[in-house]
Amino acid sequence: MVGILLARALDPAELALYSLAITTVLCLTSVHRALVAQPLNILGAQERQGQRLRRYGNMLRLQLGMVPVMALLVIAVGWLFFPVPGLMVGAAAYAGVFALQDLIRRYHYTDGQIQRAVPGDVLAFGGQSALLALLMAFAWSVSASLVFWWLMVPLVVSALWMHHSIRSSGQEAKAGLGVAEHLAEHWANARWVVLSQLVWIGASQLIPFQLATYAQPQDVAAYHAANALMNALNVFRLTLGNYLPGRSARVFAQGGAQALRRYLRQVSLACLGLALVVFAFFELTGDFWVEWLFAGKYQEAKPVVSTMVLVHLLAMSALISAAGAQVLGTTRVMFWSNAVALVMTLTMGSWFIHVWGLWGGVGALAIGLLLPALVQSVHMSIYFRTRVGHV
Repeated sequence: MVGILLARALDPAELALYSLAITTVLCLTSVHRALVAQPLNILGAQERQGQRLRRYGNMLRLQLGMVPVMALLVIAVGWLFFPVPGLMVGAAAYAGVFALQDLIRRYHYTDGQIQRAVPGDVLAFGGQSALLALLMAFAWSVSASLVFWWLMVPLVVSALWMHHSIRSSGQEAKAGLGVAEHLAEHWANARWVVLSQLVWIGASQLIPFQLATYAQPQDVAAYHAANALMNALNVFRLTLGNYLPGRSARVFAQGGAQALRRYLRQVSLACLGLALVVFAFFELTGDFWVEWLFAGKYQEAKPVVSTMVLVHLLAMSALISAAGAQVLGTTRVMFWSNAVALVMTLTMGSWFIHVWGLWGGVGALAIGLLLPALVQSVHMSIYFRTRVGHV
């Protein structure tokens, strides 16, 4: 909803700049999540509450060093691609707040209490949509320079509220590992996931920058508008990515590798069925949604919407494989599959974009998302078939 509202509020040139800025933020925070929040989910699920709270507290203390580094990286990218001072500084501040809010909300996933994160998510992301709608209703300024400052407000309120709730739930264990030791544990658990995130970013998330370099500015805006329609899918994707690692760890602990294989197969079939249904829906109604949601703007997005939907949904199989791989400790394939996709996207994908513009961007997206998903799914299938009897 936020992406749709911003596409309506901003002109195409400003939307293109915002697209580059939010892409930078989401890429950095995805690496942060892989190193900090997701291992908290996996490792915390195996700890008592006091030790879990100690790990959570140590991860928060770690942010005193990590958040400034993220902010500097955003400003460095902004200097090259979106050199508007208010937008650069706002995106840098937003990246830190977003990372903190994501870490705090992830605590609730460690013991399977996903419902406890829902009120904070509603306040944060529902609050962003409500605030933008209010600004537009009263014709207040929504510009590329100010947008991140507005979007930050609900995230700050949500983070403070959820953090207070977590701290009120129990006492942090006085004895246990320190910040450096917990970080070392997280790195040992997730190093291939982190490295995979880095190459995944290059393989599939830099397409707006490639469009800005090899195509036309309006293609960046149209690509972002089409991607805004994927926001509903991203809610499902984020929920799946948040929930699956912890749930898979518990299934494996209770029933072993056979139970984990059955569980992952069930989730895969459910996701495939969802992909086919949603693709058919957007194939029939995609033009209407582009016309209605964007008030007649971004007509170029109409032909590519249903294809982008299918690519995104099929790529969710990578989340399922990643959850199983992380639990079983066989995550290296995630890095190598994304590394191959990175090379192909930056070479073949850039050529696609140069020749076919927006459609070339969709082709690059398909390479970046579906090639790793296919390789990882095949790897997990072979791993279970050849080694499950020895686990």
